[in-house]
Amino acid sequence: MTTPNIKTGSTFTAHNAVADAGTTYAAIVSNASTSNALQKVSTVTICNITAATSCGVSVAVSNGTSYFHLLAGQAVTASITPVTRESPIYLGEGDSLCIHAQTAGHIQVIVGYETVQ
Repeated sequence: MTTPNIKTGSTFTAHNAVADAGTTYAAIVSNASTSNALQKVSTVTICNITAATSCGVSVAVSNGTSYFHLLAGQAVTASITPVTRESPIYLGEGDSLCIHAQTAGHIQVIVGYETVQ
């Protein structure tokens, strides 16, 4: 299956995904290997929800076998939302956007994306 041409896609569906980051990589947005679609991630916003403790966070694209990092161990200060990415990231078939935190219960993430078919 080939991924659709984003310039001539016929259907664009907007989504938001939200997650609490755990201490192992977990997919926030996944594109199934047989989806016949492309996921265009527009924004990634990360917030440390604790009042007093900084926390490291990593965000990566997984192709099913490897992780390719956008952030690796980035410290996020307590009670702040300092990490926002607004450059598009394209997830082809079989790709996932994943996150993990140094400490569970400290990091929340919101991802805005579109499905292009």
